[in-house]
Amino acid sequence: MDEGLSCIPDPGPADGPGRQAADAGKPLTLRVIEAEPAGKDTRRFRLVSAGGQRLPPAGAGSHINLLLPGGIIRSYSLLRGEPAPIEYAIAVRRETPGRGGSAFLHDQLSTGDQIEALPPQNGFPLVETAPHSVLIGGGIGVTPLIAMASRLRELGRPLTFHAAFRDEDHILLADELHSIGRVTIHLDSRDGGPFPIAAAIASAPADAHLYCCGPAAMIDAFIASAREQGRHESVLHHEYFAGARAALQEGSIIVELARTGRTIIVPPGKSILEAVREAGVPASSSCEQGTCGACETKVLAGVPDHFDAVLSPADRKSGKTMMICCSGALTERLVLDL
Repeated sequence: MDEGLSCIPDPGPADGPGRQAADAGKPLTLRVIEAEPAGKDTRRFRLVSAGGQRLPPAGAGSHINLLLPGGIIRSYSLLRGEPAPIEYAIAVRRETPGRGGSAFLHDQLSTGDQIEALPPQNGFPLVETAPHSVLIGGGIGVTPLIAMASRLRELGRPLTFHAAFRDEDHILLADELHSIGRVTIHLDSRDGGPFPIAAAIASAPADAHLYCCGPAAMIDAFIASAREQGRHESVLHHEYFAGARAALQEGSIIVELARTGRTIIVPPGKSILEAVREAGVPASSSCEQGTCGACETKVLAGVPDHFDAVLSPADRKSGKTMMICCSGALTERLVLDL
């Protein structure tokens, strides 16, 4: 990669007595019980277990990976976090141009259809014990924050929620935002420009945990402003809804694959992942934008140039691992555990 619905209709046997949770280690077969518009170029899907089981738990900030036709895997934040959910809900914005995932979900997935997904993962967890939480979302990046806000309300914890959109026509998930309440809506067209992140951070309590999800420029401004204002790294939480950046190479990278004993050349403009696959070496991946962590690979020698949105500052500094879908190298040669 969250639901503000005040009531959830019973989808049938999923909530029946004696039902057990699905095996969290296996792909899930889900059935679509709703596919409705949720804003400009955006659809909301509600998914239940096709077999009637309760679904694996999902904390606020979690996402699921949908297994789409053609081997496509795409990650989407859940609109609600629950310990024993009877359904998952996601919001999908059509990407133009895209790589096929959102187009399939918009054009071909309808109520009654089935789709497979991996159980929820959470790389953007909520600190439920924080004295105060400040949530800042841009566009479709509000989705995991809606789940967080709902959970904080359930716990009775103080929060501030800012949702930023280009203009009124681009407001997404209005029903969910309205049901949460206490959400400040920023419109660039009405309010004189992009959301004032620095001011929002400055006005936050000193002990607040700060969360941001949205486009790369928003995340970059969030991190820079928080650091400039002396906020500790431990209270900063962010998640890109698209890749942070693509690795920019001025020259080729020599990559040695330790397991296979092969050496490949990664030319400018191509990712290490692409070059590895073209060489016939299998490598795991999912989002291919540096946001999910599926392509994480051990670095045995050389210095990676990180452009992902997954690794912590300490992990990046160690240089022992990297996301090969988007990151490059600061040295001419890398040795990878592939």
